Amino acid sequence: MNSDYESLEELSKRFQAHMIENQKKLNKLRSNQFKQMINENTIVNFKELRKKHQDFQKREKSQLAMLAEEMNELLAKNVHQYIEDDSFKNNERLQEKILLEEIEKERSSQLSNALKLSETELETPLMSLIVHVDMLLQKAELNEKQKNHLKNVRENILSGLDPNDS
Repeated sequence: MNSDYESLEELSKRFQAHMIENQKKLNKLRSNQFKQMINENTIVNFKELRKKHQDFQKREKSQLAMLAEEMNELLAKNVHQYIEDDSFKNNERLQEKILLEEIEKERSSQLSNALKLSETELETPLMSLIVHVDMLLQKAELNEKQKNHLKNVRENILSGLDPNDS
């Protein structure tokens, strides 16, 4: 147990010696720094310190100004992009609304045409053919020639239906 106590005592002495040595090194470093701050007349050169401080502040302010300008430019770009995106979405919505209105008009006209037909015409075997032709006419991928042909087929079917046939 005495040996443990003695080894701890020895460690404590070495630690204290290192602390004193490090403190001396730190004091020497600080005195060298202080000597560099003063001129040969042992007077602190406040003018030089003030000039260095002012130069530092100018550089810092100019860097902050450049950063602020860059941030403003980024913000302006983001706002401009947001406005363009919003405008594009509004145009898309308007086009969708117009398309839906046109589809509703076509549906209404098809419904009114169907209601104009008498019950006997609705029971004819050609009615399913008319419905099929109408569905084909509503497909967007048809070219004008194909649409005109289907319209002629529809007219021919309707002209073949005579209300007096029943």
